[in-house]
Amino acid sequence: MKELTFRVVQSHTEAERIWKQLSPNFYLNDDWDFRYTFFKYKECDLYFIVGYDGKKIAGLLPLQYNPSKELLQSFSDRSSDDTILWLQPGYKRTAQQFFAQIKQPAEISLGSKPYNFGPYKAEFSAFKYTLPLGGFTDYRDYITKLWPAKNAKRILKEMDQLLTQNEVEIIFNDQDDLELLFALNLGRFTETSSFRLHSTRQAYRDIIKIFPSEIMTIKINGEKQAVTAAIIYHEDHYFGLNNGTNRSVNNLGKFCYLIKIDRAIKLGMKSYGAGVKDFGGWKELFQFEKIPHYTLQLPGQ
Repeated sequence: MKELTFRVVQSHTEAERIWKQLSPNFYLNDDWDFRYTFFKYKECDLYFIVGYDGKKIAGLLPLQYNPSKELLQSFSDRSSDDTILWLQPGYKRTAQQFFAQIKQPAEISLGSKPYNFGPYKAEFSAFKYTLPLGGFTDYRDYITKLWPAKNAKRILKEMDQLLTQNEVEIIFNDQDDLELLFALNLGRFTETSSFRLHSTRQAYRDIIKIFPSEIMTIKINGEKQAVTAAIIYHEDHYFGLNNGTNRSVNNLGKFCYLIKIDRAIKLGMKSYGAGVKDFGGWKELFQFEKIPHYTLQLPGQ
């Protein structure tokens, strides 16, 4: 097996260049602008382990150092959709050499590739959820075809009640309503809301300007009661972002998910991405496909 040489890159400019050279750019999390937007608002340092075969770059293990936790983490502390370690063709067997460069405690999100290193075994951390959208005409068709009959009947009844018992209006792309999304989400989830952090709120403000995105505001009987958002990536992947809902309106959260799925179907998207972890169990209920993701913890040397 070829022995590589390694160096750690901490320059943002050089890290971006190497990232863009190696990234497959298939998933949203492969995109430098997406990952860097979340990174730049955190007090972490870049720690990109780059492997070389002579002068040729053979692979990249993109990490960051988190001084508050005193450990290395995956870059931007976001679980990759596929794999955290990018290896050029012909270098797949050099993975262990990259992990051998880690000399301090680390907690690395591996995505779907369960790399082990010596006695340290990758552990299951969570599922990634995705919904292929081929063959559906709208959200009712998706529910009818994919859901168990009993559950399908119940949720369609709930949506019919919401739509017939109220005056429901959907407003598209009022950018100011992103702030209302934050407020509603905070009001519902308080200390568990990701928007309790200024850094997360600012990253979202940037993200919707960088990528083609949609903000949907739901008015119930003339009042704005929910806001939801999504990103369109490569013109065929629809990635759902958070919701903000008034919990006093029955089934409004489910309606938010369904209008995004409906929107993705009607735009001709190939898939709907719902990210990692199933908060509240809605992704299982909605029959999303799930892909196991792994984490590798290293104690350092």
